[in-house]
Amino acid sequence: MIGKKIGPYLIQEKLGEGGMGIVYKAIHEQIGQIVAVKTLHPQYAKDKDFRERFKREALVQAKLHHPNVVNILNYIEDEDGNINIVMEYVNGGSLEDKMSKGKLNLEDSVSIIVQVLNALSYMHSNGIIHRDIKPSNIMFSNGFVKVSDFGIAKPVEDKGLTRTGVLMGTVWYMAPEIIRGEPASFQSDIYAVGVILYQMLTGRSPFFGKTDFEIMKSHLEKEPPNPRDLNPQLPEGIEDIIKKALAKELDKRYKTAEDFKRAIIDWFSKVSNKPVFEGKPISGSLPLNTTFFKLKSSYLLKGVIALIIVMTFALVVLFLLRREKPKDVPKLLQMDKPAVPVTIPNTQTETKQQESSEVFEDKKIEKEDNKKEEKVVKGLAEKKKPKEIKRKEVEKKEEGGDVEWKVIK
Repeated sequence: MIGKKIGPYLIQEKLGEGGMGIVYKAIHEQIGQIVAVKTLHPQYAKDKDFRERFKREALVQAKLHHPNVVNILNYIEDEDGNINIVMEYVNGGSLEDKMSKGKLNLEDSVSIIVQVLNALSYMHSNGIIHRDIKPSNIMFSNGFVKVSDFGIAKPVEDKGLTRTGVLMGTVWYMAPEIIRGEPASFQSDIYAVGVILYQMLTGRSPFFGKTDFEIMKSHLEKEPPNPRDLNPQLPEGIEDIIKKALAKELDKRYKTAEDFKRAIIDWFSKVSNKPVFEGKPISGSLPLNTTFFKLKSSYLLKGVIALIIVMTFALVVLFLLRREKPKDVPKLLQMDKPAVPVTIPNTQTETKQQESSEVFEDKKIEKEDNKKEEKVVKGLAEKKKPKEIKRKEVEKKEEGGDVEWKVIK
C-alpha cells in the first residue's frame, strides 16, 4: 500500500493495525493535508456484512464533531473494491504507549479520564455507543485527548477473542453484561473507563486470568483489589469512585458519563485544593498539551469583576494624585515674604554709613528751618491782602437787553 493513491491521498506509511482494519498515514497531494486512512482488511473486504458494518461505522462517526473525538473526513471506495475511511491525523501516540511505562500520576490520570468522558458524553447524547473503549483507542494530539477506534470492535466469532497473554485486548475492558450476552449500553462504555482509570493509578488491571475466559469470569465474579492498597499515595475517596464505575449491576453503576465525570471533578477539587479547570498540560514523555478541567464560569466572572474594580480604583487614585498641588516647597513658593538683608561686618562700610547718617541729619534740620521761614512769609502776605472786595454794577447800554457785570477792586 505504501506509495499507492487512494483518491487524492498518497499513502506514505503504516501507522497501526486492528482486528478489522489497517491504518496508514497519507497526504492530500493537492493541498498537502496530512490524514489517517483506515482500510478494511483484505480478508474482510469481500464479506458483505463486514463491508456494511465498516461503512455504517464511517457514517456514524462522520456526524461527530468534538475536540475529544477523532473526526472522519471522507469515505472512499477505490478501483479494487476496497473501502477506506479518511480520518483526522493524530500524531501524539496512544494511552497504551504511555501506560506501558507504568502507572501515571493522579493529575494526569484525572485529566485523561475527564476528556475521555467528555467524548463519551457527546457520543452518548448522539445515541452512539463506542463498544471498544481501551487505551489503544485513546490518542493524544495538539493538546487534546482523542477517542478513536482504529480497530473497530471485534465480533464475538473472531477467534482472536480467546488469545492469551494480550494485556490490552478488548476482553480486559469488557463489561459483565456484554459477557453475559446482553446488548452493550452507554454504561458498558463507563465500565471500560473505570478499568482504564484503575490501571493508570495502580499500574495493573483490576481483573486477571491466564486465558480470556478466566479474565471474563473475573469480571463477572470477583471484586478488584482496593486501588489504595496498591498505591498508598492515592487520596481517600478514589476507591469509592472506581468501585461505582466497576459495579457489576447496572443500577449500581454511574448512569451517564456526565455523572462519572462530575464525581471525579468534585472529588479531585477537594483533595487537591486546586481550582477546577479543563486545561492543564499533562506531564510525561509524550508530547502532550491536554486540557484538564475548564475553569468554572462563576470563578472566571468573579475574577474579571474583581480585576475591573481594582483597575478602576487605581485609575481614580492616579487621577487625584495628578491634580493635587504640592503642599510645601521650601524657599520656592514663598515669594510674598521680603528678603532678609545680610549684614557684612566691614569697618569702612560702617564709617561711610555713619557719615551718611550725619549728612542726612544736617539736611533734615535745614529742611525744618526752611519750613519755618515759609510759614513766616505766608503770614505777612496774608496781612497785606484787602479784607473786602467791592463790586460795582455797571450798566451797559442796552443793545440786546443784556447786562454786563464788571468787578471793581
